[in-house]
Amino acid sequence: MAAGADLHDICKKIIGLDDSIRFAGIPNKFGKQIVVEYREGLEPFLTDQDYPILMLSFEIEADHESIILKKIIPFVKKELI
Repeated sequence: MAAGADLHDICKKIIGLDDSIRFAGIPNKFGKQIVVEYREGLEPFLTDQDYPILMLSFEIEADHESIILKKIIPFVKKELI
């Protein structure tokens, strides 16, 4: 795995890919966020004290957009109501 400074650079580059990306983070193998970068000038919507952020991992070939829109979001909405 890349060194810590390299992971921060990766997050910054990801943020630079599109103006709609507010932050990028990298978790360790246990899902704990070890690196995070926020778009400059923006305040995070959530803090560590708010509630956990859902992280998902997909097979490269998976239709991740469809899975998120048709399965994950409806499930989370149902669980939060």
